[in-house]
Amino acid sequence: MASPSHLFTDEQLKLLNRGPTYVPPYQTYVITSSLDDGSSSINTMIHQQYKILQHDLSVLYAKHDVNAAQSMFISKEIKEIYTSTFSLPLPNVLYRRALYEHNLIQTIQEQLKHYDLILRRTADQRNVFYLDDRSH
Repeated sequence: MASPSHLFTDEQLKLLNRGPTYVPPYQTYVITSSLDDGSSSINTMIHQQYKILQHDLSVLYAKHDVNAAQSMFISKEIKEIYTSTFSLPLPNVLYRRALYEHNLIQTIQEQLKHYDLILRRTADQRNVFYLDDRSH
């Protein structure tokens, strides 16, 4: 069995030490679906995510007594902005960064699974990550 200190590459350790840079959720989805059918899967994801937002908006409208005409107008505006925002192609720099970090995370997950380890975090203010046996 490999020693946990020698389990990861320097780049993987750097990622674990600092954490991944923020990549908006739709960017991660684009990366994982880019090998699939491209834009139709992106449109499907946008539609599915908007349905969740639409439900939350409906709850909000009911809670604050927003009338039907206003809620329809607001929802239409939000849907247009949401769709246009998440339909924009990723800038090349962001795409490469997100793909690189996605691949690093994937290899870390594979190694953890292979060696039956789990990444844990201390419950104190230090917020330190450490490896432990999955069976504990």
